[in-house]
Amino acid sequence: MHFTSYLQDRQLTVALTGEIDHHCAKEYMQHISEKIESYTPSVCVLDFQEVTFMDSSGIAVLLRADRRMRETEGHVEVVGVP
Repeated sequence: MHFTSYLQDRQLTVALTGEIDHHCAKEYMQHISEKIESYTPSVCVLDFQEVTFMDSSGIAVLLRADRRMRETEGHVEVVGVP
């Protein structure tokens, strides 16, 4: 699991890389939730450009981020999906 993130103008961008499967999905969810809680962004952009494989666990990562953002009245945007 590897990702980078940065905050700019209340927009949190999280660039995911590599494979997202059941082995790492919980860790991704936890780290993204921590970033959302710490920064309280209005938008969370999940960038999938460098993701090489994703199973249904990847969808769970997306849904968890969406749920966390809705709790703070924000929203998720997904970019870089082929």
